[in-house]
Amino acid sequence: MSFITNPSVNGIQLPFNQLAGPLSKLFNTEKSGNYVYPADLTSNPALSHAIQFSIYDWDTPFQQAYNNAGANAAQIAINAYEKSVTSYNQAKGAYLSGSGATPFNLKNLQDAADSTEQALVQAGPKLLSLFESIYSATTYKPRQKTNPLSRISLYLPDTLHASWDSSYNSVSMTQQLGTLGFLESASDTIKNAIKGGSKNFSAANLLNDPSAKDAVTTLLGSLGGKLGGVGAPTKETLQNALGQFVNPQMQLIYQGKDFRNFTMSFIFTPKTSAEAQTVQNIIDSFVFYSSPGIVNTGSNLPGRYLTPPQLISVKMAFTGSNGLTGAVMNQLQGALNNAGLGFLNTSHSITDTITSGQPAKIFTIKECVITNVSVDYAPNGWAAFSDGYPVQTTMTLSLMETSIFTKEDVQNSSLQKSYSQYQGQQKQYNDLSELASKYADGSM
Repeated sequence: MSFITNPSVNGIQLPFNQLAGPLSKLFNTEKSGNYVYPADLTSNPALSHAIQFSIYDWDTPFQQAYNNAGANAAQIAINAYEKSVTSYNQAKGAYLSGSGATPFNLKNLQDAADSTEQALVQAGPKLLSLFESIYSATTYKPRQKTNPLSRISLYLPDTLHASWDSSYNSVSMTQQLGTLGFLESASDTIKNAIKGGSKNFSAANLLNDPSAKDAVTTLLGSLGGKLGGVGAPTKETLQNALGQFVNPQMQLIYQGKDFRNFTMSFIFTPKTSAEAQTVQNIIDSFVFYSSPGIVNTGSNLPGRYLTPPQLISVKMAFTGSNGLTGAVMNQLQGALNNAGLGFLNTSHSITDTITSGQPAKIFTIKECVITNVSVDYAPNGWAAFSDGYPVQTTMTLSLMETSIFTKEDVQNSSLQKSYSQYQGQQKQYNDLSELASKYADGSM
């Protein structure tokens, strides 16, 4: 979807790049790291909905516990380890620089290494105990988000597809029980026939029982396979001869849910070079915050470890106005836009307007990570502004939620109320049934 909302007067577009100079105070600029596309996202009546991506850094519960450990044993051990590492680095530097006596430097280096190892041995078990207590099933806490690093506000894309997939697995109870279950059933049939007298114990009567038939085909098929080689009858052939096949007794078993995935595509058609730069900032932000960091960047140490990318919070908001007042305001805003003066009716930040806007009456998206960013800088062939920015760009985002979707995530109060009432009624029924059973067996 392309937005060509640059207002014009008598077919002449207003020079917005010039308004960025002395008249820039007429516009409400966004805070650093906050980007909006298109520029009239909350003032154009045709764009009454928006989607906002808030990008957060995060800490694990282990990091939080470490930061809040205070003077406990784990913190003391960690401090000792950090101190010993500092001593080791100082001794290593002295040895490498050659300052002082070499034997003295070597002894200091060895002592510092021993101290570091000892401190690590002391800190390790205590840190492991702290880690296990935090990540146990009963005390696990979700990751905590800090203040947003950036907010990106875009128009609501044309396609909004949501899918709630559940995983089921088909299981054959016949296979689960195995041959032993059927042989046991056949054994009971034979025992009952013998108890009834020898006159009832015949092959014809025995094969009237389905379990006995299955036992016969199983045993004959196994025996024929061992003795007859290639020409031996299979179990399926014997079953066909007896006119009976085993019912697989299929059951559907719930296996759980996977994390939900979302894909959103945006088409950027900037009106000016300045807006094209904003588009580039938006794309770079998604790429940057979906990429890992590297530990020890800028030092002479090897970058052996990576840090995970950031988290994304997604909000789809309604920024328009309803009712008669809203219709009048929309008409007024439309007239200002047509005259090229739409910016005059903007009283505060577009980012803040969307942040405080009402949630759109559609599905919600939980905390996400970005799994893919795909960009096409020439969707209709290459064309650029005079400074090199492309005149049109498409971007496709792939997101994945970080937690499983459950009933509690369905934001529908009537459903929640109805289900709670049903659970209450079921509990009352079970309690009454238990009381009746106790009364019947005389335990009350």
